[in-house]
Amino acid sequence: MGKPIQHNQVEALFRKAQAHFRSGELVEARAVFRGLTHDAPQVAPFHFWLAQTNRKLGDGLSAAKDFQSALALEPSDMVLWTAALDNAVDLGHRKSLNQLRKLIKSAKFNDTRRALVQARIDRALRSVGPAHDETLQRTDKELRTLIAQRDFEAAARKAAKAVRASPMIGVFLFHLATAEAALGHVPEADLAFQLAVQSEDAGSEAFLKFGEFLLKRGHGARAIPVLKDAIANGLGTDEIHANLGLAYVGQREFEKARAALAELRETQSARAEFVLGQMELAERSFKAITHFERAIALGHDTVETYIGLAKACEDANLDEQARRAHQSGLDVHPDSLALIAESAYFEQRCGNVDLAREKVSSVLKKNPGNARFNLIYSSFGKLKAEDTTIAAMRARYNTQNLRSEDRRVMGFALAKAAIDTRDTPKVFAYLNTANELTRKAYPFDLRSDEAFVKKIQSAVAKSVIPDPGFPSAAPLFVTGLPRSGTTLVEQILASHHAVAGAGEVGMIGRGIKSLVSGEAESNAAHAIAAEYWGYLVKRYPDAQKIVDKSITSYAYIGLLADLFPNGKIIVVRRNPLDNAFSLYRNMFVDGRHRYSNNLRDIARFTRLYEAQIDYWREAAPGQFLELQYEDLVADFEPQTRAIIDYVGLDWDPACLEFHKTERRIDTLSALQVRRPIYASSVGAAQKYATDMSAFIDEYERLGGTLAHSA
Repeated sequence: MGKPIQHNQVEALFRKAQAHFRSGELVEARAVFRGLTHDAPQVAPFHFWLAQTNRKLGDGLSAAKDFQSALALEPSDMVLWTAALDNAVDLGHRKSLNQLRKLIKSAKFNDTRRALVQARIDRALRSVGPAHDETLQRTDKELRTLIAQRDFEAAARKAAKAVRASPMIGVFLFHLATAEAALGHVPEADLAFQLAVQSEDAGSEAFLKFGEFLLKRGHGARAIPVLKDAIANGLGTDEIHANLGLAYVGQREFEKARAALAELRETQSARAEFVLGQMELAERSFKAITHFERAIALGHDTVETYIGLAKACEDANLDEQARRAHQSGLDVHPDSLALIAESAYFEQRCGNVDLAREKVSSVLKKNPGNARFNLIYSSFGKLKAEDTTIAAMRARYNTQNLRSEDRRVMGFALAKAAIDTRDTPKVFAYLNTANELTRKAYPFDLRSDEAFVKKIQSAVAKSVIPDPGFPSAAPLFVTGLPRSGTTLVEQILASHHAVAGAGEVGMIGRGIKSLVSGEAESNAAHAIAAEYWGYLVKRYPDAQKIVDKSITSYAYIGLLADLFPNGKIIVVRRNPLDNAFSLYRNMFVDGRHRYSNNLRDIARFTRLYEAQIDYWREAAPGQFLELQYEDLVADFEPQTRAIIDYVGLDWDPACLEFHKTERRIDTLSALQVRRPIYASSVGAAQKYATDMSAFIDEYERLGGTLAHSA
């Protein structure tokens, strides 16, 4: 072990080991913790942290011994018991469970605690079948090691073999699910997780990871029953309760989220602050900043917490604080690709393209085949044929064992490169694969959108917005299909000295949906409007007019007009073929605009959108301005003057130089609107008409006309 540790070194070494642990440097953490347990064997926390480290490294059997050492020193510590039991249950290791049962005798528990711990052990022992012998334990350990080493292909092969031999063993199904998820094989991972948690020996780890898998893919509604089942079966760890809270936050069931958080132990309050931060962020509350800062101060300084803090600062229009949050996160997690990516995206949205490119290039120098960073790099401007990143992307894309997720992301990046370099024949070869993989992970069903349209029209007939609405607010709404030119119109307006552009706010849409669905009474409309307008005014206190570019506003134009009689609404229209191509060629946030991943779905959704505009033209005449993108580009100054006149402002020549306006732009058009007006995108899709025949056929079958698409 080397020289004995001096007493005055113990505290510093313990902090160092914990820092390694938090940073994911588990091998280094284990070495320091081992030294501490050797030279200070009577300190229970050292054994506990060594156990936690071994567990994360996939060495559950060593962790079991370390937990037992900690419990021998502190037999009445419920935190130690919970962790030791979780490890033993996940292992399905009868010997470890029996050893824990013996240790109960030395614990100074009250009757309730003793009964609960005994019940947990007895239930676990009953679920451990005879198949859990030492051979299976070795296989489990080998699989955990492969996954810890990120050798997911080998882990998947070995786990699949183990499942074939022992199909009832949940831990093998769990490892198979974990490996397949890491490889981007979503349907396979999903099914394996389902089978794992249905197994008799399912441990809390399987439920936890399945819940995280679902949450990551935006399936919070599915994650809730999975996590609740874990709790009902006595497997409700703090992480499971916290993730249940996150799942409820995603469904906007905030009271249920708070109830889930109430089950967290007081020692884990940092985790509760993190979930509360996510909740306040979802509600667009500035309180989110405080909760994320508290979480970090209490030790929950994860990558996700720093990203949440940065987003909360952005939401409050505190860009410099957001930048500091990214940097603080990188100080703690310097190798976090997620933080580097978020920081790069942020700088790009702020117009600092050179800085963003520098951040991305630093990653690509070390890993030229990283799909996500190649996609970001491709978004910084027009790529040239001689750009070495294109060759690196192609080489990586053509690798046979490329993960589906990486192939999906890289496909969008290579399509962008093919468009930029005029390699027309390859564009749709990449796009079709990328979109098919995305659609497989995030399927689309038009019926829910059609049902919502009917609800809106029914709400109009019932007059869910009481007269006279909320006349003291005068927001400007810019809406239309994504990629139709809405960001350009917002940027033109935001260039006016009296106007602020708030981006896609989304708040009022959620409020209107609650009125339409009956979740909120019509007398709540005033409060919904007041909260929304209060948020905007707090964010932009000096603005005379504030633009909300929430894309889906077109769905409830008449209701917006009733709610804000002094507001203005602009609907931007674009050539359907060009709009469809732009939707299909771009990768959106996972789970958003799901129709964009199939040409026929784009046609159906476009026709539904056009039908809604037709409906509002009849149901709310004179309540909105329709603006054609092609007309704006072709006749820029007269069209721009008409926009400014429509919203009731005096002319400001700065609107003609919109590209010089410095502000953060949170859409895919962040770079385009920093260029002077250009017409190169008009008719750009015509050269791909053959490739887009599925869109054209379906669009025309549904009554649409493309007479002006050339």
